[in-house]
Amino acid sequence: MTKNDMMDQIMLQALQEYDISKLFKVKRRGKDADEMFWSFGKIHGLENLAFATDEELYETKGNPVKIQMIADKYDNHRFDVHSFEHAVELM
Repeated sequence: MTKNDMMDQIMLQALQEYDISKLFKVKRRGKDADEMFWSFGKIHGLENLAFATDEELYETKGNPVKIQMIADKYDNHRFDVHSFEHAVELM
């Protein structure tokens, strides 16, 4: 085994034996200290949720990953919107 292979094996063994997630902590400061800002601030294209139905949003139960999927589904670039009036026509 090469030195790199040995290190990989040692790390894999250590990851199985120890929960290293307890060694690290993400510090939230400023706006990120607010739970709502932390969750929704990480979603790209949040404004696209305006196109989603109420049922779609309720089904997410606040899960940011599911909310991101809905935001991606209604991404304005896919609609090729030219103006506000054009967007209303597409809806």
